[in-house]
Amino acid sequence: MAFFAVHYRYGADAPAVAGAKPAHRAYLADLLDRGLLAASGPLTDAPEGLLIFHAESANQVADLIAADPINLAGLVEQATIRPWSPNLGPFTDD
Repeated sequence: MAFFAVHYRYGADAPAVAGAKPAHRAYLADLLDRGLLAASGPLTDAPEGLLIFHAESANQVADLIAADPINLAGLVEQATIRPWSPNLGPFTDD
């Protein structure tokens, strides 16, 4: 399994994004319970979010974010998936 950093940029409809957050967070909580999500949270200076996945491939991550209720609602303007290799901290075996 590898780590992937996903950057979400939400659309301009802030009330719709806020309304979709409970279903989005419930979905992410399930992924966390299943060991597919390591961490997530909003960026505090923009309508954006960061998600850290622990998955087999970028394709698997793409499938997971495609099924995210906030994405299904058309509220994610852009989602970028990048492979990530942590060297220090809680995401390493050290």
